[in-house]
Amino acid sequence: MAGPGRRRLGALCLAAIGTLPVGACTGSEGGPGSGASTSGTSTSGSNAPKSYGIVSVDGLTVTGPESHSAFTAIVAGTLRLDADGCWRLIVPPDTEVTVVWPAGTRWADGTHTAVTVDSGVTLRSGQSIMAGGGVLEKVDRSSVSVAPEVACLSGNPISFAPIDDITVT
Repeated sequence: MAGPGRRRLGALCLAAIGTLPVGACTGSEGGPGSGASTSGTSTSGSNAPKSYGIVSVDGLTVTGPESHSAFTAIVAGTLRLDADGCWRLIVPPDTEVTVVWPAGTRWADGTHTAVTVDSGVTLRSGQSIMAGGGVLEKVDRSSVSVAPEVACLSGNPISFAPIDDITVT
């Protein structure tokens, strides 16, 4: 998972690192002294870049074209598609967060039981994955650009896993 695109691929690693096993977390554009907070418990709105856009595409929660990452991390877990059509990532031991798919993700078939990401990988509920990204926990919804029709990220604060560079494990 290395290479010139790796900086872009890692999403935000702003989870409460002590309570969530998100793997490694290194700063890229953000970091100490950059103004980006590394606390996932803040509700001040400063813990994610405002240009981080989340939209709904055919019922899927995906990153918008203006999205970019400020931190890189690796996250691993098991995918779950719930009854409401929301994708969740179960991160051991028992954390479950909404998946925010990379731009270009689409339903793999008409039954809406699998997705294909832009790289061509098809993913189904129950599969274990490793991905670039991280987990954002307890983020003030107004601090990120979440389109109103994104039903899988309701309430405030929100927790989600913006993932990319996905590998089935």
